Amino acid sequence: MANLVSTAFESEYAFYETMHGAAWYERVGNILVRNPHYPEVPPVHEIKSPAPLLPTFGTVGSLYDTIGNTVIPDMLNHPEKYTADFSRCFEQDAL
Repeated sequence: MANLVSTAFESEYAFYETMHGAAWYERVGNILVRNPHYPEVPPVHEIKSPAPLLPTFGTVGSLYDTIGNTVIPDMLNHPEKYTADFSRCFEQDAL
């Protein structure tokens, strides 16, 4: 598993270790299981969205296809420059 993160990003897993993982787990067959180590957990709310929501990213076949793309690291390191792109993710039509 891999993901794209800002160069200023540092992983912080102490909370997940304390809580024995995430609040919800998805098992085979789309079965959701609540982690009992969390005292209160809101219900899961699934949102379907069209792709791609962020047109600046475009579509890529694999993570390696993003090598050399300067827009993606800029969005991760300076999200304030892309507020219009990110705000589209929360528009009612996009949800």
